[in-house]
Amino acid sequence: MPEARSATISVYVGAGSRYEEDNQAGLSHFLEHMLFNGASRRPTARDISLEFDSFGGNHNAATDR
Repeated sequence: MPEARSATISVYVGAGSRYEEDNQAGLSHFLEHMLFNGASRRPTARDISLEFDSFGGNHNAATDR
């Protein structure tokens, strides 16, 4: 669709369960969820989702080994 304009932003971080010690197990997954729980300008997860929805955007996060 030549008239469709889109952009993709991907951020990959060399961190995750592969790099966690036993006493840190689950920390990367926890931080992944915290990134979408809110901020000062958009204090709730719903506020973040509504902002993305306002321009037809989509957001997602994942952790993997």
